[in-house]
Amino acid sequence: MKPNTLLRAAAAIIIVAGLRPQLGWATKPATLVVGEVTATPTSGQIEVNHRVYQVQKTSTPAKSLTGIGIGQKVDLVLDGPPDSKTATVISVKPHAN
Repeated sequence: MKPNTLLRAAAAIIIVAGLRPQLGWATKPATLVVGEVTATPTSGQIEVNHRVYQVQKTSTPAKSLTGIGIGQKVDLVLDGPPDSKTATVISVKPHAN
């Protein structure tokens, strides 16, 4: 086997192994919720359009809640359907107008 071929094969394996966690997230169903914040967010939840969504307290989305206030339009990404009791927020961003 040529050294170049061996190097390319090793590089391909490293790249595939590095993408593995993202591939797992790509297979999870995600739901986008766009709406207005209707109550002051806490570290464990956010209320959008008068519906409460759970946020893991130590997650990145929980940290981003500090800059969000009542009346602000936001985009929430959930790790499941919005009507599920186990769905949690995996992303919170101000809505782009």
